[in-house]
Amino acid sequence: MQLRVQTIRSLTADIRAFELIDPAGKPLPAFEAGAHLKVRVMPGSGVATSRSYSLVNPPQERLRYEIAVLHQRGGQGGSAWMHGSVRVGDLLNVEGPGNAFPLAPQAERSVLLAGGIGITPLLCMARELRDAGRQVELHYFGRSPEAMAYRAELEALQGLVLHVYAGLDAAASVAALQRCVGQAGPADHLYVCGPAAMLDAALDIAARQGWPAAQVHHERFGASPGGAGDAAFTVELRQSGLRIEVDRQQTLLDALLARGVDVAHDCRAGICGSCLVPVAGGQILHRDSFLTDDDRSGGDLMCACVSRATGVLALDM
Repeated sequence: MQLRVQTIRSLTADIRAFELIDPAGKPLPAFEAGAHLKVRVMPGSGVATSRSYSLVNPPQERLRYEIAVLHQRGGQGGSAWMHGSVRVGDLLNVEGPGNAFPLAPQAERSVLLAGGIGITPLLCMARELRDAGRQVELHYFGRSPEAMAYRAELEALQGLVLHVYAGLDAAASVAALQRCVGQAGPADHLYVCGPAAMLDAALDIAARQGWPAAQVHHERFGASPGGAGDAAFTVELRQSGLRIEVDRQQTLLDALLARGVDVAHDCRAGICGSCLVPVAGGQILHRDSFLTDDDRSGGDLMCACVSRATGVLALDM
């Protein structure tokens, strides 16, 4: 669908909120807390692609959607386009809402851990849990008070137990996470959304402190295009004969889309499994949280949005 940008407002120096409406003023599709929209963007590569942004506004508000976008300084991706090119009145191509991060209906107590822009789905969750009369506490981590979006909205939520942690170093953050996670009750559920380092630390702490896996939920911001330890690799498509080079700072998914290879995708975080591709040969570096250990040992599937390879990767495509 196409949605019109009704307002754009700055939440922090690097985060902007975009309010989207139906051009004809019609009600928008319903959604539940944790849902996201896929927005068609034009990054610096010049190849149109989609980026997922969590819905922030209460689900009962059916005449508007609100998303918040963090500008990745120096980047050429979707956030740069959203901040630099999108104006009030523009029409955006949008898919959704979809939800790979839903609330557990049976939870009696919910612990929400947010880092930076990861507050967006958790704010929506906090509102819904509060309105349902559920016990909920939210722990919000940020590099400084000024960089933490939606603080005023959170502080105004009656019934929410809110803790804010600003400017902590790595050691202090881990210590705070250990206290926040605590021990799981039989009907407790834990939700984590934030930068990779925080998310990985929180999940590790939860496992060590005895949280059952079924009671722990998380959502990553999206695929990391590559880091210092990553290397470029080559993809061979067995059916078409096409060879594609995947740069160190590029995901396999983006490399395939840039060459016109149609690959289904959604979360871009290795959670939903939409972008699974068939592997015919090669050394896979799995980085998803969707495949089971048995799936990975089979060596014939990988999530194109986050996983990589070494050398030459052959796909049955």
